[in-house]
Amino acid sequence: MRILLVHKYAIIGGLEIWMVTWARLLRQMGHEAELFFLQRGSIEREIPTEIPAHFGDLADLLMYARRSAFDIIHAATSDWDVGLSTVREFCPGTRLVVTSHGELLAHGKAHWSSANCDAFVTCSHWDMRAQQPETDLPIQVVMNGIDTTVFRPRSDAPNGAPILAWVGRGWDLKQKRIDILASAASFLRVAGIRLWIADPGGPDKAHASVRRALAEAAEFWGPVPRAAMARFYQEVAASGGCVLSTSAFEGLPLALIEAQACGCPVIGPDVRGVNECVDPAHGGILYSGDCTSESLASLVRVTLSDRAEMATRSRKCASHIAAQFSMERMAVEYLRIYRELPYRRLREGIERRRTSYVTRRWVPAHSLFLASQRLAERGNWELAASTARRSLRICPTLYLRARRVAHLARAQVRSLCKTSA
Repeated sequence: MRILLVHKYAIIGGLEIWMVTWARLLRQMGHEAELFFLQRGSIEREIPTEIPAHFGDLADLLMYARRSAFDIIHAATSDWDVGLSTVREFCPGTRLVVTSHGELLAHGKAHWSSANCDAFVTCSHWDMRAQQPETDLPIQVVMNGIDTTVFRPRSDAPNGAPILAWVGRGWDLKQKRIDILASAASFLRVAGIRLWIADPGGPDKAHASVRRALAEAAEFWGPVPRAAMARFYQEVAASGGCVLSTSAFEGLPLALIEAQACGCPVIGPDVRGVNECVDPAHGGILYSGDCTSESLASLVRVTLSDRAEMATRSRKCASHIAAQFSMERMAVEYLRIYRELPYRRLREGIERRRTSYVTRRWVPAHSLFLASQRLAERGNWELAASTARRSLRICPTLYLRARRVAHLARAQVRSLCKTSA
């Protein structure tokens, strides 16, 4: 099976790491898996050389996908705005699968249905329940999986002061909320707790107030190479420490799953996404979202002070993750979805909630118009014409401007002339 994993961003984030990990496993299983990002970014240094990776705009993607004849193109629901649904029309025989990694809270509804994709997947049950009323496709849940041969416990006995680790994008205050950690930093320091922050942006990208609060409290604050992340979690676990999450929401956070697989318990907020992988019955601790900074610091201090209980939590969370979040289990479920495509509609004429015309139509149509212009510049008039027509169908009002109408007409004429010749 030939599979192309696509995403518009190329940062080091959970979704991008998932893509790289999934592509590697697919290739190990004998499938031809490749990556395509619509921009360049920090994820490039994390891609193994054996995985073909491509970078370009939508026009590049359409040309490459069309000539490469992939069986499956697998994208994120948040890629709606770049006009990715058009690959289904321009790549005969290729099926489009989309997965939501929690984008509902971050980006709003994704507008995917049987009209523009072949399968709709979410990585968490909360996301499935939230999005099922908005689509006529049966949403399937495939929980994220990790490589438990890499992310596994070490047998070291706890030594030294316990480490509290925070993992994420420090500049993303809307989702990751490192400011909550910053407000608790002074209480943690008084308690003698060491603080490690694994942040690809480091302190330089953090807000000034956060940087001031954490500068002295953090023993380490910076990026950790992907290959060193398992060791990072293992060292935290070996200290008798844990990972703290302050996220406002998550899809299904790989960082928290990987930490627990290494025997590193997690203290996290009782919010969607986090509470699907951090389970008090299996060594995790959930705190209320309205917990004060002082109360949160006290919870961390009391939790880490009980070394015997922390050892028990470590064993429980590692065992739970190995059983429920393995990459092998995820592979079986995704390959089944790939092979059973396409899926039948659940119902006709579903009632949709009101959504923004700009988000639903103008944004993807404009992305397609720009792609059509680039295809024309490269002399691919056939694809430029069909991309422009697709753009017109999605959002006719986009063509109220004369220059867009002129491009549409020119592309159609040049495509017909080329076909006639």
